[in-house]
Amino acid sequence: MDPNRPERPSIFSKPSPDDLDATVVPNPPVNASPPTTTNRPMRPPPLADFDRVEPIPASPSGPSRQMIALGVMGLGILALGGFITASLLRPEDPAAAAVPTASATVDLAPGADPSTAPTSEPSASPIPTPVPTPTGPPAEVAVGGWATVTIGELNVREAAGSGSESVYRLVEGAAVNVAEGPTSVDGANWYRIASLGGAAGWVSSGWVAEPFLETLVDDPTLIRCGTVGRPVFEVVDGSPEPHDPLHIGDLAVPVAAFSDLALGVIELQRGMGQEVCFSAQVGSDGRAVIRTELSANACGHAVAEGGFFRLRPGSSPNNSISSQVKDPVILHPSVLVGGPQDDRKASNLWTIVSMMTTDGGNGCINASVVENATGTQEYRSANVVQCSIVSEYNRDSLKLTPAAGGAMAWIKLTANGYQEGQFPLNTPTAVTVNADTSNDAHSAYAWSATVAGCG
Repeated sequence: MDPNRPERPSIFSKPSPDDLDATVVPNPPVNASPPTTTNRPMRPPPLADFDRVEPIPASPSGPSRQMIALGVMGLGILALGGFITASLLRPEDPAAAAVPTASATVDLAPGADPSTAPTSEPSASPIPTPVPTPTGPPAEVAVGGWATVTIGELNVREAAGSGSESVYRLVEGAAVNVAEGPTSVDGANWYRIASLGGAAGWVSSGWVAEPFLETLVDDPTLIRCGTVGRPVFEVVDGSPEPHDPLHIGDLAVPVAAFSDLALGVIELQRGMGQEVCFSAQVGSDGRAVIRTELSANACGHAVAEGGFFRLRPGSSPNNSISSQVKDPVILHPSVLVGGPQDDRKASNLWTIVSMMTTDGGNGCINASVVENATGTQEYRSANVVQCSIVSEYNRDSLKLTPAAGGAMAWIKLTANGYQEGQFPLNTPTAVTVNADTSNDAHSAYAWSATVAGCG
């Protein structure tokens, strides 16, 4: 190295006159050439306290000064990198930026490799984890098939798009027929649907990551069976009212899809632990039509509760244990009325169930209904066995009271249901009474039975 050549000063600290071999002229002559600045690094902005590097004492030896200068230069480059990194990671919040951080001072021995020097960097403020939102493509469902709602509530709108008016809300588990779609609005898929409860309109299918609808069956006919998880009715102001919706298996079905009689039979099936089955298709008017074929035969002890009866588990030698209800059920009034209402025998079902309320009274209710687009077929019957005292018996009527005491029952007999001499009058005797009703007829019969300790 030329001993007369001045050494380049460090760009990270102001050089001392002692570090230069050439004399610095504070005021050069007017005609003097300006100092060359080509390729000279620009002085960086002041560094933060934790990035500042302490100056290293100079050595009187020329070569040592060169090594020191190179070391200082390398350390300065590291400090500049730390400054840039800290600037990028510094939080935008002024309050967060004002949090004090410990200074990092690095000392190098003369001739040491700057790359081996220990470093200390300030820790960045934690970045809040963003709340995930549905991403990816919109969900798709099979057009022409049936789908189910997979979220708590889903709006049915007049037209595709969230800006359209909501006309109905479907709950989780609701089944819908997918008639048309998809129509893309604002990146979402919209489908025209018809629900089992009669709602029709447009719904969003959601996203693949969070679907609102999922295909049940890729077929125009839906057939499902399942148990009913809770009582069909609740008592409101002394009257049984259906819970809405009705849960059959995994589906939530609006009670509006069923008649009162169908709901009454479903309640009997629930008490017996039986599955309930139904099918659905879309009619020519674009609305879903449900077909039901329901039947239940339930035995037990009846309890009067105001304007209706509740059937509870009972025990009788005349009925098997398997035929007894396993869970108390409400006998909806629709189960006990029907047929031609002007027929004098229309009250027989109600009368027989009232006989089942006496001490030890136990009887059976049979009800079935078939409902479809063409109409309804109904059948109901009730029977009871009782140790009674018969006070009247003829071609028209049977009047009897429980031998153990209680209210009189009056059964209106069918003409061919009378058999002369069947019952002795005013003597305890075992009597079986049966009545049934269908769409257009009633009938009632009575005959002798066997009851331990009676007659």
